[in-house]
Amino acid sequence: MGKGSKATKAERSDAEKLKILRKRFLRRLLLAVGVVLLVWLVLKAPYGAAVSWVAQGLTRIVSFSPAPVLEAQGNNVVIGRRDFRPDSGWLQIPLVQVHANIVPYFALGWALASSRKARWRVVKAFAWLAAAHVLTLVAEAQWFYASQLGPWSLENYSPLSRALWGVLRFFLSLAALYGLPILLVFWALPEETALLLGLRPLAEKSLN
Repeated sequence: MGKGSKATKAERSDAEKLKILRKRFLRRLLLAVGVVLLVWLVLKAPYGAAVSWVAQGLTRIVSFSPAPVLEAQGNNVVIGRRDFRPDSGWLQIPLVQVHANIVPYFALGWALASSRKARWRVVKAFAWLAAAHVLTLVAEAQWFYASQLGPWSLENYSPLSRALWGVLRFFLSLAALYGLPILLVFWALPEETALLLGLRPLAEKSLN
């Protein structure tokens, strides 16, 4: 009877600790969303330009041609080719839909991180998210060239190429936008994630 009572008290104590931890996480998350959103609004234009420039270089390598153009114009990226007339064959994509997932990524990471070392892991893992932003633009450009330019697309891209670029574009537009930020945070902060989900026992220092 005594052992059962002690076990019940321990379970209640762990439940209370987990409740406190999750409340603290929610408070930190709300604050982090505001701060990260403000920083993102300030830096989204230069970041979008940088991602577009890198994606343009990679697209030219993949295409074995200097003709592809991915140019950031304000909050959009314009995709086309230099060997086409200026008034034809251009696609405009909002850059916000490509890299807005920076906000939930850093907000979630900052709210979960329990130390300076943990926050640094979040920063390092961001390289994968940035790479996904570049690859998303490359896939958008290659899909556009392969399937949206009429006879030119049919002449220069095979049905297999069109299918592959279409699948990659679809995958990246879903996985990179929605799933990757969460997966990267969990990968960078496995201990903090396990504690928040109740998969590991809580220590007193976890609440400090």
